[in-house]
Amino acid sequence: LLNFIGGKNMPKKGTQLLGTTTNDEGQQGTYGEYNETIVTSANAVSLVTTVSKTVMSKSLPAGDWEVSGVVNFIPTATTSITQLQEGISLTANTLGSDNTYTSDSMPAYVSGGLIQRKNIPTQRILIATTTTIYVVANATFTVDTLTAFGILHCRRMR
Repeated sequence: LLNFIGGKNMPKKGTQLLGTTTNDEGQQGTYGEYNETIVTSANAVSLVTTVSKTVMSKSLPAGDWEVSGVVNFIPTATTSITQLQEGISLTANTLGSDNTYTSDSMPAYVSGGLIQRKNIPTQRILIATTTTIYVVANATFTVDTLTAFGILHCRRMR
């Protein structure tokens, strides 16, 4: 049981909100509603060096959302990587502002085909109408190809 003590749009002091007692989903439009989008490696998106690309998108209804996710980069054995960036944006094929994406720079690194898994920073997104959010990846690489796939987690906070 959660016990809230006042606040904007919150139950009055002493009111208890019941949680679930099983492994079910929160109902649409309620606290704790959960949405996710998954793109598997079979549907990975091809990247072009230094060009931001949408890996997946999700349309969310109005509300206060906490979003996070993971982008998996799949290089071929000879791909040389110098930078990986991934984040959540309100614009397709565009990384968001600072603190909405991660950026890992490295000396030229030949991947040997190993998948690079990168966490997306958790963000709060406040939206007044149904809005599409995007998971965007950007990479600097040479020699061969690089693709990306992943997961986006969205939880309604209030």
